[in-house]
Amino acid sequence: MLVGWVCLIIGLLGIILPIIPGIPFLIVGLALLSTEHRWVRSLLVWTKRKLGPWWPRKLRIPPLRRRSSRRDDKAQ
Repeated sequence: MLVGWVCLIIGLLGIILPIIPGIPFLIVGLALLSTEHRWVRSLLVWTKRKLGPWWPRKLRIPPLRRRSSRRDDKAQ
């Protein structure tokens, strides 16, 4: 998860600084964070729809992990 946040920050810096390629880092950061945060996954799906044919074909949006609630863990 830390790698996802780092890629996201580098991607944001890349938008401001012309030296760093921002968009690839943003997409990778969003893809890494999308398994943990629902809002990131929604943003990634929105981005994929907007980019359309320019979306990297090999980059798949990972499914959202389901967390077991603590109540279920205590019951077992």
